[in-house]
Amino acid sequence: MSYTFVTILDKNKTLIRILGILCFSFLTAVGAQIYIPLPWTPVPITMQTFFVLLSGVVLGGIPAGLSQMMYLIFGVLGLPVFAKGVSGLARITGPTGGYILGFILSSYVVGKLSRRNNSILVLFLGMFIYLFLGAFQLMFVMNYSILETINKGIIPFILGDTLKVLAIAGINLKFQKIFRGIF
Repeated sequence: MSYTFVTILDKNKTLIRILGILCFSFLTAVGAQIYIPLPWTPVPITMQTFFVLLSGVVLGGIPAGLSQMMYLIFGVLGLPVFAKGVSGLARITGPTGGYILGFILSSYVVGKLSRRNNSILVLFLGMFIYLFLGAFQLMFVMNYSILETINKGIIPFILGDTLKVLAIAGINLKFQKIFRGIF
């Protein structure tokens, strides 16, 4: 009996999903190390969000959410995966923790909805989810007003995250059949 690549993929779907989850956990950790600190806010610009949204379109709902949950667990357990190479529960309960928690919901929602609707609006929804959850926690931890929160926790990230959304939309348009065939 001859095996084709597709047959091998079908027989190892679970293993491939697990590898995809671990891969996106790792990519999110790498993206966290690519950061630009902003002097007026405790929230840096990072490449994490690129991989958060990309995990949704590549892996689909539950595996994408699990990839971000694994990223969070690795960081809480002490691996230096968060921005600036830090780790620990304090990062999750601190000013930027809401963004990290938002990654889980964002990737899940993008993954779930992008399988049904290949719209760029799905990616913008994912962006809104982590920005809103992140800003919400930032406001309470830093005791910011709503206006301060918007100025320090949302506005600085809109342009860069929009560019990431556009790039991911292009990647998804070109490779979505491959992603769905593998994952």
